[in-house]
Amino acid sequence: MSVTTCKLLSLNVRGISNFKKTRTIFTWCRKQKADFFFLQETHSKIDPIKCWKKRMGGEIIIAHGSSNSRGMAILVKKEVDCTIHSKILDHLGEFVIIKTEIYDKIYVLINNYAHNKDASIVRFFNNLLATLQKN
Repeated sequence: MSVTTCKLLSLNVRGISNFKKTRTIFTWCRKQKADFFFLQETHSKIDPIKCWKKRMGGEIIIAHGSSNSRGMAILVKKEVDCTIHSKILDHLGEFVIIKTEIYDKIYVLINNYAHNKDASIVRFFNNLLATLQKN
């Protein structure tokens, strides 16, 4: 029996709209021996996505936040043999969910950034649960 592994890395980038910082982070990601990268707090807008995909060389699934908060992304290295069957992008930029097939098995990958206040975290997880139950 052959065992195949898949490596995931998570990183709070605290904003990647700055060209130099984006280049540094994507260069670092390309050098890692990981298949998927979960980026939190991208503070991103829609504009730079084509440029980011070109720099990263793989797939980028992103839920934008605002230019100074939130934003989640899942980056898939170009060499990874996977098929993304569905994507759920939170309109507030608090989570990204993908259903993907990796090595003939289906996985649900979730990148989220939960709040740190009790009332907000309860709302967040109730919303996430409702989203998962619908899909």
